[in-house]
Amino acid sequence: METNQENLISGTCGKNLTWFFNKEDGILTIEGSGEMDSFEHDAPWFEYEIKKVILPKGLLNISLCAFRYCIELTEIVIPDTVLSINDGAFIKCTALSSVIISNNVTSIGENAFYECVSLASISIPDSVISVGQRAFAKCAALSSVIIGNSVTSIGADAFSECHNLTSIIIPDSVTSIGEYAFNKCTALSSVTIGDGVKSIGSRAFSECGSLVSITLPNTITLIGSFAFSDCEKLTDINIPNSITSIEAGVFSDCTSLTSIKIPDSVTNIGNSAFEDCHNLTSIKIPNSVTSIGVFAFRNCSNLTKITIPNNVIIISLQTFALCTSLVSITIPSGITHVRKRAFAGCKALTSMISKAVTPPTLGKDVFDEVDKSIPVFVSKKSLEKYKTAEGWREFTNIQPI
Repeated sequence: METNQENLISGTCGKNLTWFFNKEDGILTIEGSGEMDSFEHDAPWFEYEIKKVILPKGLLNISLCAFRYCIELTEIVIPDTVLSINDGAFIKCTALSSVIISNNVTSIGENAFYECVSLASISIPDSVISVGQRAFAKCAALSSVIIGNSVTSIGADAFSECHNLTSIIIPDSVTSIGEYAFNKCTALSSVTIGDGVKSIGSRAFSECGSLVSITLPNTITLIGSFAFSDCEKLTDINIPNSITSIEAGVFSDCTSLTSIKIPDSVTNIGNSAFEDCHNLTSIKIPNSVTSIGVFAFRNCSNLTKITIPNNVIIISLQTFALCTSLVSITIPSGITHVRKRAFAGCKALTSMISKAVTPPTLGKDVFDEVDKSIPVFVSKKSLEKYKTAEGWREFTNIQPI
């Protein structure tokens, strides 16, 4: 129910909550205690130009989209009694520059502060357990974030496109970092990940163009696809022994990455995992690896040498294509197939060793643009097989090892 007495408008917004809006000064005051109504559509004050909100001690929640699009609201203080800030509570409050969250709030919902473009800093108290999807996404001015020591999960896109955020410390309490969580945080140069983190979601730190180095704890068992892709300044990153698979595109387009050590725990290197890492000069692939995906090292134009592990049986589509500085390759004994254009464009190759007794079956254009006069070393008992095998017979200098 709503009443209107000249400049003062009022109504109810909960069983024991009443709101008053003063049209002269733009102040919305809520009085009473208990839970705020969950508004089916817009909050009853949605149409008014709210410049300030006063919330009562005794309020238990900020309901769904309660103050969305309050574009003149500049500050908000959440009372100590509030337990949850629900989805979209302050979405697109574009002038909101100061937010104080009380120490009893346990959850910050999806889109809670989405596109609050004037918000420069936020301190998430130790009482908060979860930060919802897109909670602070596109807060373009956000440069300082403190995450409390009770947060266990950071939702998808939670801080994505916070272009002024320069550093983040993720506490030990956090176990999961959602997909796109810090995507396109272009000024982010320092990241500390706590020892409790077990998973980093897909593209969680992709396109963080200022990120130079990052240390991953041994608790991590999953780094999602493209998690660090397009981190163009990244020069140093460790892969912990807890990782068994390097997922698709994880380090693709990390153009400053010069070397990386893959631990013995890894069994799979996914599609495009290191594609377009132009400055990668060396990489040691352990014998624990059994599969290497398509495009995995494609266009690593400064990679000079590669040894493929003994347990790999297929070299996939364009795995090493356009590795224009690659001078030598060793194909292990277990390889049965080399797929289409696997080494195409490797113009610098000066020699090759194939330890497979039976010549691997070659797909189309596997060695396109490779000099066919380079020495190809094979076992003595396989010499004639290679000289007559499809694709291999194009090489004119096949020799015994």
